Amino acid sequence: MINNCPICDHKDFKFSDYLIAPNQEEWEYDCFKGNKLATCNNCQFTFASQKFEEESLSKFYNTLYSGKEISKFKAHENYEFSLRSLSHVNFIKANLELKDHLNILEIGPNVNGMIPSFSLYCKSNYFYYDQLESPVINYFGGIRLGKYFSKNAASQIESNKKMDLVVLSHCLEHFEPQYLNEDIEAISHSLKPNGYVSIEVPLQSLFHAPHTQSFNVKNMSLLFEKHNFEVVASQSIKKSNFSTKNGLNNKTLAPSRLIIKLIKKIMSIIVPRKIRLMLLKPFYEKKLCALYDGRDYLRLLVQKKVV
Repeated sequence: MINNCPICDHKDFKFSDYLIAPNQEEWEYDCFKGNKLATCNNCQFTFASQKFEEESLSKFYNTLYSGKEISKFKAHENYEFSLRSLSHVNFIKANLELKDHLNILEIGPNVNGMIPSFSLYCKSNYFYYDQLESPVINYFGGIRLGKYFSKNAASQIESNKKMDLVVLSHCLEHFEPQYLNEDIEAISHSLKPNGYVSIEVPLQSLFHAPHTQSFNVKNMSLLFEKHNFEVVASQSIKKSNFSTKNGLNNKTLAPSRLIIKLIKKIMSIIVPRKIRLMLLKPFYEKKLCALYDGRDYLRLLVQKKVV
């Protein structure tokens, strides 16, 4: 049992049940059974109240991804314009100059990562930690450093190879709450002085496995501030605050998946990739919306303070 809030250290909680995840009954290994959610009455941080047994989450993900194959790079796919990653990269770009040769580390990118969208604005030295090797990330020059990021992994990064930017897109909500502060310290250790961290997580009051914790802008800011970071920018988007009349729902970009897939294939045959990207970039940036898929989420960009 976690007795103190990992963020504000208070002990006053309200408890609730996990929601049932889709296909949860089919999981070969489930380390979430019997766990309850605790919400801190002081900072509103919600997290799995029971401590996970050592290596149980690693076993869960290893079992979940066992035997799965990651799609190979496909020339007709416009990975650069994935709305989730492009929207996040533009949030970063609005607050941080994206220059060539930046050292960027993405933790838990899954499938394609953010490097395709970063490649529209800079040629970075891009590294990642994930359970599986990604052919798409590798195509764009990404280098996989291992399965899991940890304090030990951060300590092995040489001082002249520290990161300018660490990004976590829909990843932090899967970390173990009992080690949350150690994980933030590990991220800090991987950064250069004045380095940045950018995070995107869903905004949820109740959730299902395999999520382990849920944030809002205030408590996530508090978490990083107590680890000597300064908040540079934040973004909290709720669907109820917007309407499609303002162009804030990107579903208007996809009238038919089959038609778009056909157009992509035709363009990949008749238009060279570099020219295609040049033509599409202004269109996507004009249509790009913060609310990229209609879900609630928050983003935070923080900078490490120099001691």
